[in-house]
Amino acid sequence: MGHPKIEDDFGLYFIEMETVDDALGAPKLLLSLTVDTVNDTVQGTQTITQAVNKPIVSSGVVHGVVIDEYTMDSGAIRYDLVGYPRINWNPNNGIGPVIPQNFKAMIVLEVGKPEGKAFYKYTTDSCHWNRVAQEIRIIS
Repeated sequence: MGHPKIEDDFGLYFIEMETVDDALGAPKLLLSLTVDTVNDTVQGTQTITQAVNKPIVSSGVVHGVVIDEYTMDSGAIRYDLVGYPRINWNPNNGIGPVIPQNFKAMIVLEVGKPEGKAFYKYTTDSCHWNRVAQEIRIIS
């Protein structure tokens, strides 16, 4: 399965991606996204797991933009994403707390290919930002 072509106008579609890293204990990112090609926007969820004591390191909702990138010989599609932790807030309690970002990513997929690069950073409970660069592939 390849990624939709830049010039195709699908309107709205769902895509899931996961990172691939053979290093033991490396974090694994799973993105479940709904892409709106008419407005060049994306939204969905992210989950980062790792083979450590607490397996879910980060999770939340993401949104961002889709950017078509053209080069001399081919094209790529870039997803610029920001994410926030999920919060269950009763709307009767007011506007709610300020929620700091816990995720940022740039995903680059070459047109027609099911894999690409993921450059992302995420925070843990300690509020320390972890930076990761990995291969990523489309899984659905």
